[in-house]
Amino acid sequence: MEEVNIVELIMYFATALIIGGVVYSLYISMAGIGGVIGRALKIIGVGIILLSLYALDSVFNNLIDFSFIRMTDNVLANNILDHAFLQISLLFLAWGLITLTRMVKSFKK
Repeated sequence: MEEVNIVELIMYFATALIIGGVVYSLYISMAGIGGVIGRALKIIGVGIILLSLYALDSVFNNLIDFSFIRMTDNVLANNILDHAFLQISLLFLAWGLITLTRMVKSFKK
């Protein structure tokens, strides 16, 4: 049976706690905002959460060699996962900003 690394366990728990708190805070604060603006802000919030996960992963990987995105020993697979995660988070940000831009353009007409 493998030995449990307590530092990794604490880091997993802390990361889950941070992300859970951010998600809860995002949806509680956006509950009063409805319509297109609320939906766009929620999408932007998801993109920011994913970017925060990416940043936490980079910091943990550099400090204590702990990563929740890079889970294999294959360097190429890790790079692909790393870049795909970053691209997905940037796509959420772009989608939310495009939604807000379309809404503003519809008001100008």
